[in-house]
Amino acid sequence: QAEAFQGGLQSIDFSFSLHDHLSWLFWPYTYQYVGLQETLPGSSCSLVVALPPPILGIFHVKKLFLKYIFFFFLGGGVGFFMIFLLLKRLKRPLQHFSHVMKQVAEGNLQSRYIEDSWGGEFNILGKHFNEMLSQMLEHMAERQKVEMSQRLLSQELLLGRKIQKTLLPPGVMQFGDVAIASMFIPAKELSGDFYDVFQLNEDLLAICIGDGSDKGISACLYSLIVRAMLRHALRERPAEDYGEVLLRVNQLFCEDSQESGNFVTLGLGIFDKRNCHMTFFSMGHCPPIFITEKQTRQISVVQESAIGLERGEKVPAGVSLQLAPGDMFFLYTDGLSELDGSTGHFFNVEEMSKILKREKEKRPQEIVDALCQEALRIFPGALFSDDVTMLLLKVQESALRASSPVKDLD
Repeated sequence: QAEAFQGGLQSIDFSFSLHDHLSWLFWPYTYQYVGLQETLPGSSCSLVVALPPPILGIFHVKKLFLKYIFFFFLGGGVGFFMIFLLLKRLKRPLQHFSHVMKQVAEGNLQSRYIEDSWGGEFNILGKHFNEMLSQMLEHMAERQKVEMSQRLLSQELLLGRKIQKTLLPPGVMQFGDVAIASMFIPAKELSGDFYDVFQLNEDLLAICIGDGSDKGISACLYSLIVRAMLRHALRERPAEDYGEVLLRVNQLFCEDSQESGNFVTLGLGIFDKRNCHMTFFSMGHCPPIFITEKQTRQISVVQESAIGLERGEKVPAGVSLQLAPGDMFFLYTDGLSELDGSTGHFFNVEEMSKILKREKEKRPQEIVDALCQEALRIFPGALFSDDVTMLLLKVQESALRASSPVKDLD
């Protein structure tokens, strides 16, 4: 009943004390009561409901507590929902950035991060990622261009190597009682070394070996120019003084090369099969090795300047050699004599001479192959960092000549 009348209670001074009448109930306390008086219809009596103020406060506190609980849970639910929506919106840039990275990892290099108004730091990170990806694509495009250029250059160099090999004589050649064997090992696709063997007439054979300064394309071109000049000059005037021919070739080459600084060392031998006589000239080239039955020695030649170093007027002087059956004449480039291993020890003339002397009874090509194999055996870790060319002329015995599979230049 007190709760029913709670809305109508007023804080009126209902100052009367029931202490005297109800002292048995409230003793020993005395209260000021707050109550509600209503007249009963059809009666002269009134109904009075009176309660102490502390008891009324309990009902107010309970009602307020329930209100507070309701609004607390309502506000908490709305707050959690708003936080959920906020977090979902804030993680959208991260999800987008993660998706872009996944696309790139799968090979879609055109995928890009799109700036988000709520992105914050992710926008900065995405911007840097886009820039890095663009730069990477530019580098990849440049690398592809370079690789394509290198591939084309490599193909052209291989073609140049094939052309250079076709210009060189075959491995084994025969001229009368003389067999000539060769070996050509370029350090790169194109070599600055060259050798040539060709007839001047039915009795004379020219053998030459050259080494261009530097390596690669430029050395190859200049060496082939010297080879062409020498061939033309010797065939045009085969009976002239060969020193004059070399002087003329040097002068022409100096005019063509001008200030390039390129030069070519050259060794030239003219063999006359009528008397088995050899005349040899050197233009700054490695001294050849002459092997006879009695001795093995290095030929001392008046060394002239290499072709292209200077435009001189002095006619090169040659040295004359008389060859006999079984004798050998060995020409080589400095790529062989400068072959060395990790110890710094070079493949010198003494070692080459011992091998040539030991293998003297074999066929020319077998001797050249044995020399190369022995060099690699002595220097197992050595690499041909320079072009290597070998040319071996051997005066054969008649029996050996008859069984040799060679090409006749006659």
